[in-house]
Amino acid sequence: MTTIRDIAAACGVAPQTVMSVIHNIPGKVSVETRARVLQAVRDMDYRPGAPRRRATAQKTHTIGMVGGWTSPCLMGVQSYYTDITTGAVVAAGEMKHNVLLFVSDLLYKDPMADIRLYCDGRCDGLVVIEPWNDSPLITALLERGIPVVSVGHYGQYSHPLSIVDVDNRQGMRDIVRALVSAGHRRIAFAGWDRRHSASIERKDYFLQSLREYGVAAPEHFVHLPEETSEYEEITPWLRSVLSLPDGERPTAIAAWNDITAGEIIRVANGMGLNVPADLSVTGFDDDPTVTSKVALTTVRQPYAQIGRRAIELLVDTINGVEMEHGRVIIPGELIMRQTIAPPPSGSQDGE
Repeated sequence: MTTIRDIAAACGVAPQTVMSVIHNIPGKVSVETRARVLQAVRDMDYRPGAPRRRATAQKTHTIGMVGGWTSPCLMGVQSYYTDITTGAVVAAGEMKHNVLLFVSDLLYKDPMADIRLYCDGRCDGLVVIEPWNDSPLITALLERGIPVVSVGHYGQYSHPLSIVDVDNRQGMRDIVRALVSAGHRRIAFAGWDRRHSASIERKDYFLQSLREYGVAAPEHFVHLPEETSEYEEITPWLRSVLSLPDGERPTAIAAWNDITAGEIIRVANGMGLNVPADLSVTGFDDDPTVTSKVALTTVRQPYAQIGRRAIELLVDTINGVEMEHGRVIIPGELIMRQTIAPPPSGSQDGE
């Protein structure tokens, strides 16, 4: 079993230097030394060992899960995170693995601050749910040779990574088809933070699908802020486009997720617009925290299937199974409810 001292000897550095690199401890380790140590960690298949098992090379049969947990998520309220986690926990149990949840608000703080927690040997590998693009946490885990699978995201990494995600392309095609079939031609898109890959990808496929139907979206119809953590920050843009004169304002808005769709409906109602008579709205996710209040047309994500597949891929990686890394895409399902209607009469949408 490779030790810290073995890595240090191979790199010609002190054991403390190796520890500083592995645990991301601030110090005076040069970029070149850091890269050399991390390369040795991978080449020599070093695995950090928890105190209870440092003397052995046995696996813990425990899988870590990292996500944007919030208190309601951990209290049983259905959401994107809890539904995927439920599928993952069930699959892990069937495969005789435990699951350890790392309670970290991953989406809103620097995950590298907790890198020592993720690499302390309690887990054989980790599932990271919905990180930012090119996540520093995933980069750090891959650099340290920790098996990792990502859910709901894409990014560019220098090491192979397995990713599980819903089919965003088909989902947005289905949404656009439903809106165009209802007669809409002025369709806007409401996205979220540009660091969030799902928001970017759904925007791209939305625009691509519009082009396939010969429909154009002016630049001011597409909302994708540079950086935000609050869904309410969409309000100024919404008020702007919904205040345009008849014949210019959008008759439909496709939201990147259901929470955003709910915010669109709230703002539209506050401006005296009826959904769907005056404005059709669609979401993505089939999030019960929204759809229990609004009969929203949306794309249902196969949460349990996504969670299960992530665990299967991670266990295969931990066990050294040879496989091709890349994105595993799982189809969603368009759920037609009551937030799509033909554009209001006199909108000249079809001209």
